[in-house]
Amino acid sequence: MSLLNWYRDEAPVLKALPYAELACFLDEPWSEKSPQATGLTVTKRSEPFRLASHPPDSLARLQTYVYDAFTKENRVDKVDSKVVRLENYNGQKRRFTVRPCNYSDGLRSNYALDWHGDLEIGGRPFSLRSLMAQDYGSCFPPLDESRLSNALGLAVIVWYRTEDGDLLSVPAEAGGCDPVGYRF
Repeated sequence: MSLLNWYRDEAPVLKALPYAELACFLDEPWSEKSPQATGLTVTKRSEPFRLASHPPDSLARLQTYVYDAFTKENRVDKVDSKVVRLENYNGQKRRFTVRPCNYSDGLRSNYALDWHGDLEIGGRPFSLRSLMAQDYGSCFPPLDESRLSNALGLAVIVWYRTEDGDLLSVPAEAGGCDPVGYRF
């Protein structure tokens, strides 16, 4: 099944990518002294995120299976680096909430959404994406879903509006992926 089918209740961007907009700053005037720029806040929670391994009870087996497979492929960060989990955005208060998260939590969750392995629920193979669909239908899970790491990555889609009002994205090779550090 395509991502557009999994998340058919979300608005697609360019008719190809399911998308849920948390905030839009495209039409706001920006300067260091503008109320829009100074009105944004980030709340850093100090306690580390703990990836949930249930429900269902077999989710822990899937997480272990996936992590072992990534280990065999040498795709595991030996240090298990700290990354940043986006946990919430409050539009009225213009506040992002983040907390530290282990890289390995992403391997056990977001990076493995479509991994089936040999696990079953009710006699049928399942993936983490299908499990989320049981709970959230054809919408994205909320940011605070504890079975997903929701780590902020370096691959960022930068959108901009042209003089004609068209919404375009900046390709990575043109600077669309800008590695920005955020330290705890």
